[in-house]
Amino acid sequence: MRPWILVGVELLAGSAAACHGERTSSVAGPPLTVAPEDGSSSTLPLPPPPSGAFQEITARGTQLPVASCREVLVTPISGGASVGAERLAPGDVLAIRGEPDSSARTLTGQALALVVVAQDVGCVTRARVVREGQAPELTFMGGTMHAHLDVDDPDVASFYLGRLSGTSGVAPHAHDRSWEVLCAIDAAGVFTLDGNDARLGPRTCISVPPGVKHSWKPDPGSNLNAVQMYFPPGPEQRFKKLAAEDRADHDR
Repeated sequence: MRPWILVGVELLAGSAAACHGERTSSVAGPPLTVAPEDGSSSTLPLPPPPSGAFQEITARGTQLPVASCREVLVTPISGGASVGAERLAPGDVLAIRGEPDSSARTLTGQALALVVVAQDVGCVTRARVVREGQAPELTFMGGTMHAHLDVDDPDVASFYLGRLSGTSGVAPHAHDRSWEVLCAIDAAGVFTLDGNDARLGPRTCISVPPGVKHSWKPDPGSNLNAVQMYFPPGPEQRFKKLAAEDRADHDR
């Protein structure tokens, strides 16, 4: 059995703490590879997944880790925050690629935010805001699960980011070509990764490599509230199919 490690991410206070004391997950073993889309037998190195960290934002400001060929996504969990002239409310997502002007480098306000960073994603500088109401709510599994596909557009970001919530468990499954990163805002239950069980609680991020089976069993009466990412995107499209099947069952 491969020793995939499930590790919590500490609450970070300000930009200085964002580097000091941060815990991240790690994977033992050889570099992961993925088969190319053309079906040839050779494999290609798989880029590392996005990394997420919860940060407390204050009026003093937090410097965003923007850099050339890097992508940074910011979404407030509670409260409000501003980047330059853009005011962000819970559920809004700011996507920055490259090195914007100085006004788009500092996050201020009173908020708990999730800051996600992806490396080596292309070197074109751009910034986009996706508002909370732009993503429709998808309901599935008999109305017990909900998904908002907030960032589902390659012109906004190179990976999918959305919100997942509900009370149902998730059966063992794997995503052949995509990393999954799940950052729990609130959760209580057991996340099983490659046969290893670990408790999943609030403000914890999990990285699931491609092809690795994983599942989720919530504690009775608990509710999962999380931000979910797929890199590269693709697996999130199943939520649309599940929601359509639920609607069809309801209309029968």
